Amino acid sequence: MLETARDDLEKLAAEIRRVSGRLRSMPLARLTDDRVSAVRRVIQLLAELAQGAEERAADGPPRWRTVPALGRHALGDQLAVVGHDLVAALRELRPSDQVWLPAAGRGPAAEALALAQDRLRELKLML
Repeated sequence: MLETARDDLEKLAAEIRRVSGRLRSMPLARLTDDRVSAVRRVIQLLAELAQGAEERAADGPPRWRTVPALGRHALGDQLAVVGHDLVAALRELRPSDQVWLPAAGRGPAAEALALAQDRLRELKLML
């Protein structure tokens, strides 16, 4: 990745660590059903973005895998693992490299990165 994109990727990795840490330290009573659903949606999106980057050479869109719904107590760890996978997948690419995007066909890796940043930012504000 180019230097600017590399900086954005490092910011994404740091944000994943922060949000994961917040989830791990949050009392389970504060993890309401709405919050749990929001976290699971972001986890699923990050997993699909990673899969789309990893399977970018395929002729057609991937068969999107569903992330298992773990208990509330495991959401921080699950977000950390899935987020790490996404960062690792994007680290190998240039911003203009085409990847598969969920529900959008092909798009540049920079778009996948921006989408992950936006959704993670929204989640952080909700928590």
